[in-house]
Amino acid sequence: MERRFQLRLEELLEDAVLDPRIPEGMLDRLERFVEPFAARLASSEQRQHTREYVAGLFSDVKRKNSETIAYLHDQDRHAMQKFIGQSPWANRPLIEELAQQVGRELGEPDGVLVFDPSAFKKQGKDSVGVARQWCGRLGKIDNCQVGVYLGYVSRKEHALVDVRLYLNQEWAKDKKRREKCGVPREIRFRTRHALALEMLVVLRETQDDGTIKHDYYLSNALPETPLQEFARVAKAEHRIEECLDRAKGEAGLAQYQVRNWLGWHHHQTLSLLATWFLTQEDRRGKKIHPGAYGPEGSHHHRRVAPPRPRLRLSGLHRAAQHSGAAAKRECLCVPLEIT
Repeated sequence: MERRFQLRLEELLEDAVLDPRIPEGMLDRLERFVEPFAARLASSEQRQHTREYVAGLFSDVKRKNSETIAYLHDQDRHAMQKFIGQSPWANRPLIEELAQQVGRELGEPDGVLVFDPSAFKKQGKDSVGVARQWCGRLGKIDNCQVGVYLGYVSRKEHALVDVRLYLNQEWAKDKKRREKCGVPREIRFRTRHALALEMLVVLRETQDDGTIKHDYYLSNALPETPLQEFARVAKAEHRIEECLDRAKGEAGLAQYQVRNWLGWHHHQTLSLLATWFLTQEDRRGKKIHPGAYGPEGSHHHRRVAPPRPRLRLSGLHRAAQHSGAAAKRECLCVPLEIT
């Protein structure tokens, strides 16, 4: 085997090793993690479904939606489907709790807020927001839904904090479809660049074909801010792509089967919570092996990628934990700076 392939094999083998201390006690930590979010809901049934749904989102089920998650917990699917698609619980308090936790855990005075759209390929035209529009994941115009995500990036870590569903002009004006999918009356068409701010930072980048690409950034920084700092902030946008990859690959962000406005936001919110839990578990793993990850806050490129724990719950293991636990027992505020 050539040396370069041998090195890559060693990297893959190292990435496959999971220290037994990392998942130890994870299910107990999950119960504690969900508590402050579940406490924001009115009924005990809603709080219990929140625990079950979040656990199911990073389990090993093939399709992470209300039906498969219900079956994971040996339940009839109708109750879970009603919880996600029909039950009128408000998702904003859970998002607020998420933002507060991210601020406490990751907040830095010079942290960066990053916005990025992400598309979900969907068939038909009856699901809320589905239309022929730009699908970045496919690199073309196709039938899809588009969510606009807010991520927070600091030297400690990065996490998704909030989400909005994008409705194009056709959808926003279609009263029949809006009513069918339960879009609130106050929701109107809004572009992704709806706000007009006074200050613009320009980034010039040479493309592969030799042309120059200009990106424009909005900033509230002081005029004397060094260019290096502007460059650091501008490049922070790539971190949200990592957040979205984790949310889609490990927390079922795109695997929902709902058509209405309420169900879409319910699933998205709980998926963001599951992703945040995985991020915390990842940070815990780094503390167990600090040498493998370098100094805290370091983002230098390394020759060998550190192992990232991919935590999974099997249906049998989760069901056993669930039964044991049962026996024992509107605006967004984002404080993203340490005070």
